[in-house]
Amino acid sequence: MALSTVRARALLFSLQSLPARIALGCGLVCLPCSTAFGQSVSPQAEQLFFRANAANDLLQKISLLENAVRVAPDYVAARVELSRVLIARKQYRRGLLQLDTALNYQRNHPTIWLNKGVAHLKLGEYPAALQSFERAQKYGGESAELYLYRGEAYFASEAFTEAFRAFEQALDQANRKSQTESAAEAWAFKGRVWQAQNDTARAIASYKTALALQPELDEARANLARLERPRNLEAWYEAAEAAMARGDWREARNNYQKLINANPGYKDAAVKLARAQNKLNAERLLADAAQLRQQRKFSEARAKLQEALRGDEERKIEIARALQQVAQEESLAGSTATSPPSGNPASTSPEQKPAIKDSSTLRGRESPKQAQPKNQPEEETQTLPGLWLVGGGVGLLTLILVVMLLQRRRAKAQTPEQQLSPARPAQRPRTPAPVSSQPRKVSLFAKPLRPGMEIPPPKLERYRIDLELGRGGMGCVYKAHDLKLERPVALKLIRIDNVIDGHEITERIARFRREAKATARLNHPNIVSLYDYDEIDGMLYMTMEYVEGETVEELLIQKKRFPIAEAVRMMQQACSALDYAHRQGIMHRDLKPSNMMLNEEGAVKMVDFGVAKMLGALKTQLHTMTGVRIGSPYYMSPEQIEAQELDGRTDIYALGAVFYEMLAGTRPFESKEGGNLSSLFHAILNSAPPKLSAQRAEVSLYLAAIIEKMLAKDRNQRFQSGKEIVAALEANPR
Repeated sequence: MALSTVRARALLFSLQSLPARIALGCGLVCLPCSTAFGQSVSPQAEQLFFRANAANDLLQKISLLENAVRVAPDYVAARVELSRVLIARKQYRRGLLQLDTALNYQRNHPTIWLNKGVAHLKLGEYPAALQSFERAQKYGGESAELYLYRGEAYFASEAFTEAFRAFEQALDQANRKSQTESAAEAWAFKGRVWQAQNDTARAIASYKTALALQPELDEARANLARLERPRNLEAWYEAAEAAMARGDWREARNNYQKLINANPGYKDAAVKLARAQNKLNAERLLADAAQLRQQRKFSEARAKLQEALRGDEERKIEIARALQQVAQEESLAGSTATSPPSGNPASTSPEQKPAIKDSSTLRGRESPKQAQPKNQPEEETQTLPGLWLVGGGVGLLTLILVVMLLQRRRAKAQTPEQQLSPARPAQRPRTPAPVSSQPRKVSLFAKPLRPGMEIPPPKLERYRIDLELGRGGMGCVYKAHDLKLERPVALKLIRIDNVIDGHEITERIARFRREAKATARLNHPNIVSLYDYDEIDGMLYMTMEYVEGETVEELLIQKKRFPIAEAVRMMQQACSALDYAHRQGIMHRDLKPSNMMLNEEGAVKMVDFGVAKMLGALKTQLHTMTGVRIGSPYYMSPEQIEAQELDGRTDIYALGAVFYEMLAGTRPFESKEGGNLSSLFHAILNSAPPKLSAQRAEVSLYLAAIIEKMLAKDRNQRFQSGKEIVAALEANPR
């Protein structure tokens, strides 16, 4: 059974359990219409009522019940049942209308008041919901279900003391009537109250009791695992440290890996994991080197030892001694292979005896005793000149590698413009693009370039760079002018020579183009369009729609925070863009204030849709293995931090963090002093953001609940699409 519950300070109900709970608590379906409300109605209306109860399709049920109340307007049972179905369909206002009409005919029936309280609860109207539940108790007495609903209303309005008292009363009622499921749900709610008040020990005990009564409470199980995770983390860390102390590198590596999978930023686990892995690799390499020395494969043994030395410098004395021994053994093997046999054959060792051919050898056969073994190592037959040739070749190869490395470093030190601007003859001067006489808004971080600056390579002849808009670790973004179509564009240049190994570059550029092609199909008024993309001279470039305006990040610097009405309007547009892109199969993956712009007409423009995944196509396999995550740390969702598979709900979390910052003026989660990402990730995974009402008193509980639902740790508890957020904001955008 799925637990119908709310997260701390936000209302998150399980819609599937709602009709079942109402039917269980009120008996709407099983009671005949004439006995449930003490009415006598026309046979035609009663027949429609019974047909509606037998129907499985909700739309058919609604149609039949509407016909019943049309035939008999005072048919209270039909109106109550119709309201129950409408609430299950999330049509809360229509359900309230039917219940208010029913109250005109009968005001003292608990079922009417209970359904009315549930509708108000779903709409976030908590005082009205509590008032309705009190009336239901007055006319119908106490029940576990009634107290559970009342507790949910108190919990959603952050009245934790009253909520806890209501759940205690629900538990008492459930125990008296042996209602195991209601008792389990009450214990789970008590756990949520303790968790909201940061009483971890009592919350864990409550969740365990709930699961003992009802193991199918998935949300309680997830909350329990989240609370117990820090205990497991410390146990894994201690076990890994003990294994490191006794030299059990494999055990240490396994425990550090489990620790990082659960919490990537826990203490210094990442550093310790790398050290344990290096130790384990060094042991394997030393064992391989010892085996190769026994086989007299000295060059391969030397390579293994040198690799071990790079991975485990703490054993460099031991490894250096082994390298010296390999050199001595190799020298001895080379000298014995070229020295003449001594005068006394009896004193010559078997390895030093030259191969003596008998008469059978002269006839094309070798003597069995004197034939050289087939598996004899090559080192035994190498001559001294051969060794000199090998050494000279190694030295030449080393020199070539050093020269290539220096050239690559010099290329990386150049700016993207220098890499795209090789020396070439002067070209015919171009006619400068017309400049508007009206002043334009530009980024606060923009840097002007030389007038008329152009990009020489043939494929980019059509663009003239006017202004640098931003610079990052992988490239730059410029305001440019399309000389062919006479329009301004945003030009993004991305370096790939320092990201992709040579043998992977073709495959990864092809993947980049596939992602770019998918992104270019996006056509939405609130999404910046992608015009063109390609690769040239070791760089990728994209041209996009240029937006005259400012980013949310720049506006936050100026305003500190947004007016509530303006922030809501901007979020509606941003969520509409998200919903459209997700339906096209495109995620953003890096939503943040700098990727949201407000143009001169006041419309939101979402920037870099799909670009994060395109850049992800450029990450090497090594980057993926070592846990490089795409996204800005302050706006990353828990599943991004834990390197789980992502979907559109990750963008919803990031947009919720931006929404919070626009209203509060601060991010929902901040790192501690010193910019420690470990503390930031720990807060995102385990802590609730500060109350929005404490940051800004005029923000309504309804709007705060929407944002907190967007920031839910469990993606299943968030809004599932941008369309749902738009509907919630339109319902009550105060």
